Amino acid sequence: MPHRSYYSSRRGGQYGMHSSYKPYYASSWHSHKWRRSRSRSHRGTMSTRWSSRGYDDYGKKSKHYYDTQSSTTSYSSETAGSSVSSDHPPAKGKDDDIVHFEWKKGDRLGDSGRYICMKHLGDGTFGRVIGCADTLYDNQMVAVKVIRDVQRYKESAEIEAEILERLNRRMDKLGLTHTHTHIVRLYETFYHHQYYCLAFEVLGCSLYDLIKANNYRGLFITDVQALARALFKSLQFCHDELHLTHTDLKPENVLFMHATTKRDGSCYELESADLPRRLRGCDGSSRRRTKPYLRPKCDRMKVIDFGNGTFRDDHHSSVVNTRQYRSPEVILGHGWSEVSDMWSVGCILMEAYSGELLFPTHDNLEHLHMMERVLDRRFSSSYLGRSNSESKAKLLTLDRHSQWTLHGIHDHKHLQNIQDCRPLRRMVAPGHELLADLVEWCLEVDPSRRITASEALDHEFMRIDFTHNE
Repeated sequence: MPHRSYYSSRRGGQYGMHSSYKPYYASSWHSHKWRRSRSRSHRGTMSTRWSSRGYDDYGKKSKHYYDTQSSTTSYSSETAGSSVSSDHPPAKGKDDDIVHFEWKKGDRLGDSGRYICMKHLGDGTFGRVIGCADTLYDNQMVAVKVIRDVQRYKESAEIEAEILERLNRRMDKLGLTHTHTHIVRLYETFYHHQYYCLAFEVLGCSLYDLIKANNYRGLFITDVQALARALFKSLQFCHDELHLTHTDLKPENVLFMHATTKRDGSCYELESADLPRRLRGCDGSSRRRTKPYLRPKCDRMKVIDFGNGTFRDDHHSSVVNTRQYRSPEVILGHGWSEVSDMWSVGCILMEAYSGELLFPTHDNLEHLHMMERVLDRRFSSSYLGRSNSESKAKLLTLDRHSQWTLHGIHDHKHLQNIQDCRPLRRMVAPGHELLADLVEWCLEVDPSRRITASEALDHEFMRIDFTHNE
C-alpha cells in the first residue's frame, strides 16, 4: 500500500473530493446534547432481511429489518450497566405481542437433550438467548439463540447460519481458528420442537456497552489499536477469501472475548489510571471522570451478526448498513462492494477513540454535508454525477456551470448538527496522528482508492507502540 503521510496534501477532485475545500462551519465538535440522548432508538440498527417500518430512507419498501432490540445479547453473557443474565426468563414487557420460547432452569434443548438451560442471557426481536451447559463437552457454557416461531425470522437465522458455516469450512481448509479471524464461532444448529436454534460460543460485552458504561469517554489508544487489528483481520478473511461483505459493522456487533482466567466471564476491570487522555467536550472543556473508568480485561474481540452478509455474486440491496456507519456510495446509489465495510470501520475507530458518533445523523443530505465537514473537502462534481436519478433529485443540484453539488441546507437544526462536527485531523491528540491517517484511508470517498483490510494491517499505526502515549 502506498503510504500517505498524515501531513501530505489532500487528494484532488478527480478521486471524489476537491482538495480546495475550506471549512465553512464553526469548529465545535459533536454536542453533549446528542451524547446524552444516544440510545439505541436514536442510533438505529439493522439486523436481517425485513423491515418493521417497511420503508427505507427514500420511502420505498425496504428489504432489511431494522431491529429495535440489542443484537449484542445474541452471544453475550452480560450487558454493561445492568445485569441481563438471570435464572429465569423475564416477564413480558410493553410489547406483549412478542412471544418468546418459554423455559425454566434445568430444561433440556435438542432431540438428545444435549443442552441444559442454565440462565437467561437476553431477548431480541428475533428470539431469546439462553446460557446452556453443553453435556457433550463437560458442561461447557454456550449461548443458544432460540428463534421465535415466525417463518421470516427462521429464514433469516438460517441465512446467517449458512454464512457462518461457509466461513467455518473455509477456516478449516486454511487451518485458521476463529480466534485468528476474530469471527464468532457457531457450534451447530438444531430444532427444538418447532423452534430453530443456533448454538454459539459465549462472548463478553459489546464495544458499545463499554463506551456507554464509560459515559461515552474514548478508549485508550492501545485498545483502539487492538480493535483495529481485530476488525481488519476479520475483514481480511471475509473479503479476500470469500468476497463477503458484512454490511452491518458497528460497535454493537463487536464483542469482547472472555478473559480465560475468569470463570464468570466478566468483561471489565477497573483501570486505576486516569482517563486515557484529556477528552474535550464541544465547549473545549475536559470531561472529568464522573465514575470509574473501565477497561476490558483482555483486548481480544470478535465480530458477530452476519445475518446481512452479502457475497459478491449475491443480489446487492440498494440500502445497507446502520445509518451512522453507511458509506457515501450507498447513500448516493453508486453501488457498493466489500470496501464499504472499511468505511464503517473508519467510523467505528473514531467512535471508539472519542466516545462519540462520528456522523450523528438520520438524514441523507445532512450526512453528506457532515462528511464534507469531517473530511475537510467537498465532493467533486464527477463523483456526485455518478449518483442514481433518485439521489440526484433529492440530494444534488446541477449549477449553471453544469457542476454537481449537494443541495444547500437551510434548516437551523441541521445546520447546527453540521457545525457541531470537527474536521478529522482536529479530533486526535498529539502523537496520535497516525490514527487519523489510517481513518482517512478508511474514509476515502472513492471506493477504488479506499484502503483494503489487508493494506490496513500494514499501516504504520498498527506497528507503533503507544504504551507511553495513551
